[in-house]
Amino acid sequence: MNEILGILDNLISVQSDTHDKIKNISDYICDILDKQNVVYKRIKHTENQAESIIAAINANDLRDINSGILLSGHMDTVSGDAEQFLPTHTDGKIYGRGAVDMKYFIAVVLALIPELKKQNFPIVLSLTGDEETDVTGIKHICEFMQVNNIHPQMAIVGEPTNMDTVVAHNGYCGYSTTVFGAPAHASQVDSGINAIYFATEIISYLRMLAEQYQKRGTTINVGRICGGTQRNTIAGTTTFDWEIRYASDADNENIIRSVTEFQNKLMQQTPGLGMQNNIAEEIYALKKENNSKITKVINTTNKTSPIATEAGFLQKHGIDTVVFGAGNIQHAHTTNEYIEEKQISNYADALIKTINSFDKRDF
Repeated sequence: MNEILGILDNLISVQSDTHDKIKNISDYICDILDKQNVVYKRIKHTENQAESIIAAINANDLRDINSGILLSGHMDTVSGDAEQFLPTHTDGKIYGRGAVDMKYFIAVVLALIPELKKQNFPIVLSLTGDEETDVTGIKHICEFMQVNNIHPQMAIVGEPTNMDTVVAHNGYCGYSTTVFGAPAHASQVDSGINAIYFATEIISYLRMLAEQYQKRGTTINVGRICGGTQRNTIAGTTTFDWEIRYASDADNENIIRSVTEFQNKLMQQTPGLGMQNNIAEEIYALKKENNSKITKVINTTNKTSPIATEAGFLQKHGIDTVVFGAGNIQHAHTTNEYIEEKQISNYADALIKTINSFDKRDF
């Protein structure tokens, strides 16, 4: 346990909340993999400055792996102040950015490498560098696996689930909407079109939809807004970022159709007003598999969840996938993010017990 905590402290200490800083935490992880003689590949992203890591325990090469288990996590975190990357231990809890989401998982896996080497089947590690932003790393991992004939039969994504097994979760679409008005002097309201005003109308409409769809398990959130140039000028443009975490494909489609119709109505009523919606990122839903072998092995409560993870990408790659992790997602992305040491210990025991329950004949 002390080794896990030591690695976790080091991981938290490496600031990894921007694409260009992922290399630093990747360096630390790869140093451990080198010392453990684990084969790995650092995959540079083509869309940003981040990178991801794919590794394989009990394999001589990163090719032609058609059995075993994949363990998946992400190295990046949401943004944080410098002091949040200084790990602190108080009352049996570890505080720090990424403690629960999800550097604890990487620490557990790295510390367990000697135990994982005792297995008679391959264990693939997928560690991505931009899960909190672009979500392109997992796409690169899946592409690499496809090209190199790497097809583990089962996968565990270690996002925090309170030790429950999440067998299905929402899909996710992140959008960026830009409203184009017409700038003018603030005193000449008839000469301009205030993009901020119309952006807030759309946001209010999204809030109304959010209240309707929340009962169905689908959530809508507006996370950022930016517009205008200064106080005495009518805002010419406004951009806001929002998301849909949908319980069904139909919910996502219906929300987009409804928002588009509302926007078209505003533009028809106000000549010169323009709008553009762009998809910033998309995460596939994890869908429940009735004959999931990994679900039967992990002896916990099976649940569905509104969270979105990289599990859907692995499932689309043909891998029997669940989300199973320690800690509470409610503590992620908060100012005082933390995970309890006891939770980490219990999770490490449960994870190795699960992996030990398999034999090469099971794949």
